[in-house]
Amino acid sequence: MKRSVIVPPRFLTSILAFLVFVLGATAFGESVSPEDSLKLFQLPDGLRIELVAAEPLVEDPVALCFDAVGALYVVENRGYPEDASGRGRVALLRDGDGDGYFETRTTFAEGFAFPNGIMAWRDGVIVTDAPYVYHLRDTDGDDVADTREIVLSGFAEGGSTQLRVSHPTLGLDNWIHFTNGLSGGKVQLGEGGNGESLDMGAYGLRFDPVGKQLAIEAGRAQFGLAFDDWGNLFVCSN
Repeated sequence: MKRSVIVPPRFLTSILAFLVFVLGATAFGESVSPEDSLKLFQLPDGLRIELVAAEPLVEDPVALCFDAVGALYVVENRGYPEDASGRGRVALLRDGDGDGYFETRTTFAEGFAFPNGIMAWRDGVIVTDAPYVYHLRDTDGDDVADTREIVLSGFAEGGSTQLRVSHPTLGLDNWIHFTNGLSGGKVQLGEGGNGESLDMGAYGLRFDPVGKQLAIEAGRAQFGLAFDDWGNLFVCSN
């Protein structure tokens, strides 16, 4: 059986660790256990890598984020690349004893087509799942989202399912930045329908969640973006 492994950093340690996904790790054509897959990493001196979650706790993870209290949200793109039957989920993992390993899982939200990006925002999470960007919130404390607000809509769904809006990231400008996924679209606030839209073309997107503004930005990205300490934007494209 192929394994899906999440290896995030342990908090409050002087030793730096990596935050990575290991999807279906194999060696010489054979499946490798989550524990044995750690031995396949080649790390520079002074770094270490630790296992905190693996199947069956998670399945097909593609993105993650931590909230303000250290809970781990994981996007599971279970339908990728062709099954759009609503199998996509967001899992909520908790480490009850503080040992760095997440023991419990709750399905925070489900019913998504191809979810592929997540960011903690206020008292919930922002999730990308073209044609929509959602804000999911748990208002009664049971670790299950009971509100699902459509924040943005109109992202294109055509072409490959890996080339869609993803990677919500808060910038130094306090705007949320998204990769366009190379698919384009005419993006609107909310569920759309008001006739005012932004033609994405091959650009990225920045969104002011407070002032409710949209703007395109340079940097044609397929999947992944990050900022350095000076606000420079780095994007990834295959």
